[in-house]
Amino acid sequence: MRKLALSIVAAAAMSLATASNAAITILGSSNVDAPITVVNGALQSTVDFGKNPEPSGVFNGWIEFSNNLGGLYSIIVSTSTPFATITNATLSGLGGAGVIATNAGATNSLSLFVPNLAAGSYRFAFAGTAPANGGVATGNLTFQVVPVPEPATWGMMLIGFAGIGLAMRSRRRPVLAQVA
Repeated sequence: MRKLALSIVAAAAMSLATASNAAITILGSSNVDAPITVVNGALQSTVDFGKNPEPSGVFNGWIEFSNNLGGLYSIIVSTSTPFATITNATLSGLGGAGVIATNAGATNSLSLFVPNLAAGSYRFAFAGTAPANGGVATGNLTFQVVPVPEPATWGMMLIGFAGIGLAMRSRRRPVLAQVA
């Protein structure tokens, strides 16, 4: 009977535990031409964006976003146009949080990898140069949540360990020494 009661309690705790969803919300953008698409999932969110640079010269753009859970950020901005280059990519916090990560160079692709970034509001900015016949810059921001058990899950695990301990304890029966 005790085992049945513990099984019911464990099943109820499992059914009450809910998974948190990662969610990125776009707050604003500048000089980003293509529609910004956001795909939010349970453990990963992705933002895709694009920029059609001016016919020649320097181009730049930024996207402001907020996230509701901390995790690992992978931000990539690139161009497939010959002789176009991405010269700078920067992630900074809004509200005076300062620059969190930056990468500078003259290449067709720049990446930022930021582990353990807290929930909050941020701005991703990029810049580059386009050849005389123009070009295209595209990018994506991928936010991955490292799965950490929620308080309900921790409680469920503790109840399970306690149940296992009680079951093991009730099975122990003292062995009496017998004298022949």
